[in-house]
Amino acid sequence: MASKPIYISLIVIFLCTAMSVYLYQDIQFKTRHSITTGVKEIGQRTKKKMTKDIQFQTQESLTKVRKIKTATEQRTKRTSAKVSRAVRMTLLLAYARTGSTLTGEILTLQSKNFYLFEPLHGLIKSLQNQTEVTFLNGSTRAISTVNEINDLISKTLYNWFTCNFEELDMASLTDFFLDVFTPEHETYVTCLGPRNKTRDISIETVQRCVGILQDRCLSMTSVTIKTIRTPMKSVEYLLQTIRHLKVIYLVRDPRGMFLSRARVGMLRWNELEEKSKMICEQIDNDIEEFNKLYTKYPSRLKRLAYENLCRNPIFVAGKMYQFLRLPYMEIVKYQIRNITTGPILKCSFCTKRGDALGNAYKWKKDIKEDRLKVIDKYCSNVYQKLAYRYLSYQQLKKVKETWQAHVDLMQV
Repeated sequence: MASKPIYISLIVIFLCTAMSVYLYQDIQFKTRHSITTGVKEIGQRTKKKMTKDIQFQTQESLTKVRKIKTATEQRTKRTSAKVSRAVRMTLLLAYARTGSTLTGEILTLQSKNFYLFEPLHGLIKSLQNQTEVTFLNGSTRAISTVNEINDLISKTLYNWFTCNFEELDMASLTDFFLDVFTPEHETYVTCLGPRNKTRDISIETVQRCVGILQDRCLSMTSVTIKTIRTPMKSVEYLLQTIRHLKVIYLVRDPRGMFLSRARVGMLRWNELEEKSKMICEQIDNDIEEFNKLYTKYPSRLKRLAYENLCRNPIFVAGKMYQFLRLPYMEIVKYQIRNITTGPILKCSFCTKRGDALGNAYKWKKDIKEDRLKVIDKYCSNVYQKLAYRYLSYQQLKKVKETWQAHVDLMQV
């Protein structure tokens, strides 16, 4: 009897143990299943998120690629246009107060012309304050010698002529002179922002706006640049690299040039000797360089006397247009006649002042004998080379004109 309870106890223990094992295995299975399911769900969610991230990044990358491709295509298109187009290109090289603004206007009366009035103004001004030049493409260049300045002037003019604005310096592209006498560039200047002479414009702003200037340049059939800041030394590079380029070298009687500068505040009389020596030496060097270039490129250079243009503007302008192979239409002649012989206006920097010949020789009435002697001392050799008459003070007061018309293949 004693063994029966023991037997029953053993059975109960066995059953409890079996039940425990079963429950443990069931819990373990459910736990593993739950963990596996959770892991799978996490994996699926992670996979979906990664897929979305990859899709977003891919889309973003494709957008960037498309933008880069579009910009590249636009640059390629513009570059192709620059390389393939054959346009008339004219460089009017002069000195301050020689009638260059008037002459520049006469040369640009034809339609479809991209005109630049003193594009070196900003660059030269910036070089007076610093020696490092910053370009639109982000590069910089240190300038310290005269040869480096002349080289920079050559390359800058080349880039203006070829509409290659990405290689231009920031000072040139943001100069407040950009729409002086050229209101057609006002849209670009407005895009740059508020006007003031000391504005600091970022590269990003210019990059955003420069397409306006470039598209206009590429759509024109001729490009004309008027500059009083270019030495003749810088011209040969342009003649070598731009086969369509023609150069008009504008000169004026130095006596009239100095008197005109003094009248508008560009010259003080106490510095006349210093300026006469420096400027006439520069003119003399330019004449020698011009003569050398003329022997190499006789069909691409002409010298123009301002006084000759004022004496017979319709005829001389016609000779210039013929030299540049530009159509000389009646409307152009009418405009030239209106500019040079219309009503007389008192304005030192205007082109429509009337009585062109009277303005050209106004200095003869105003010059004083002592000042004439200073100018003669340093500039008499220039008179001879440019066909101006060397005259005493008394003789000067008696003659009407100082420039001598003569046969000269280099002269317009």
